[in-house]
Amino acid sequence: GYEVHIITARQKGRKEFFTLSERIVRHDLDTNDRMFLLKYRKRLDSLLRIIRPDITVTVCDNGLYAVTRCTDGSVKLGEFHFSHEKFMLKYGSNIFGRIYAAFRTKRLEKAVRKLDRFVVLTKADKEDWL
Repeated sequence: GYEVHIITARQKGRKEFFTLSERIVRHDLDTNDRMFLLKYRKRLDSLLRIIRPDITVTVCDNGLYAVTRCTDGSVKLGEFHFSHEKFMLKYGSNIFGRIYAAFRTKRLEKAVRKLDRFVVLTKADKEDWL
């Protein structure tokens, strides 16, 4: 048997968008992972040390920066559902946006290198990340 836990940052009692098995254990850290990353990381690390998972998966949102610093001993796996050029597409319409996008992309690349495994959706995406 195995256990599946889903950890959210700020679910605030809202229902999931789709039905999950009753066997899945849900946890909400009730903290803003964008504004209070240190608080979020401490709560996440504390919970992971209690759960003691074999594998921790992040969808590479802001939680990525916390997961890679957690000390629970689990294998850290990241999956990215967007293009490598996500930030450039979103912010790159002017010089300031391109500078910001380049900063965010480099920060993301640095964090991804700290993962044990990294999963993307397509072979083309894989080439962009190499």
